[in-house]
Amino acid sequence: MKKEIYDAMMDYYDSSYKILTGDYSELEELEKDPKVQKYITLQELKSNPYPPQNKDDLINECQKKFGINLEKTNDIWVFMCELPYVSCTLRFKAFLDEKYINQNISIYQNIESRVLKFVAEEDKKEFESKHKVIDGNPDISDFFDRYNNVRFNFFKSMINDGQEKAVEKILPLYKKR
Repeated sequence: MKKEIYDAMMDYYDSSYKILTGDYSELEELEKDPKVQKYITLQELKSNPYPPQNKDDLINECQKKFGINLEKTNDIWVFMCELPYVSCTLRFKAFLDEKYINQNISIYQNIESRVLKFVAEEDKKEFESKHKVIDGNPDISDFFDRYNNVRFNFFKSMINDGQEKAVEKILPLYKKR
């Protein structure tokens, strides 16, 4: 047997035996390598039966894959709407403190992570002063469509121009509250 074939076989055996015995340290170490991460991503894309067909599809794919449950964001919130307490709890199945029962609730959604924030009328000014809050496109009446439009434009700008420029671009593009 040629040396390179023997070496490959032994490497395969050693790695496989570690996995069989529950030793995942080598695998965990490899998963941290940026080149391995890129390889895995390319393999996923290659094996995807419905790959993105154009640049907009690819941007949507990036939003889905990387824009969920983010711990750190640019703290940009899109004002969605304001609803009475009862409507808010029914529509969004939100569990809100009953002390707000006679108040309107403002709903905001984080542009990157899709997290929703329900803010009582009495806390609205404080929330808007601590965060970057924008309105979506006023020509779009449905608040989910308005949010998705802002989000798509943000991700598109982030991919094309970088994260800092996307923030600089998106804030003046949509009216700040």
